[in-house]
Amino acid sequence: MSKSFYSKMRQYGILAAITGIAFFVYLLLTSYVDFLGWCRIAVEGDMISGNKGAIISAIKKLKKEKRESYNTMCEYVDRIIENDCLAVEPRINSSWSGLYADGCYIRGSKTIYIKPEKNEGEESVARRESALLRYAEFSKKFWDEQKK
Repeated sequence: MSKSFYSKMRQYGILAAITGIAFFVYLLLTSYVDFLGWCRIAVEGDMISGNKGAIISAIKKLKKEKRESYNTMCEYVDRIIENDCLAVEPRINSSWSGLYADGCYIRGSKTIYIKPEKNEGEESVARRESALLRYAEFSKKFWDEQKK
């Protein structure tokens, strides 16, 4: 093999490594990722009035304290959006409308909306945790009904 072949392979290897690192950094910046637990949940935070860190802290707390609920969330939720619920969204179950002011679950999706909240601290994380648990159960219920 010629020297130019090894030179090209080295260039491609470096390019692949840079691409892999960029992808890894992108995942860490835009999502909650648990590589060992095979869990990835995209978290879209509200930069102005939200606190994406509290959502990620709530997910980590669930993993530590309520493993079964955490596994449910990993299976039935793939995106958490920090934004107000869309009242005109036709897939929102109208029987749940107004019941939960902290967010909503869009039926037929694996998306949870969490109301933006700038507060930090354990109280905020606890509120986020209970909302995530509730909406993950709604998602599980919907998808389990579809399997029947």
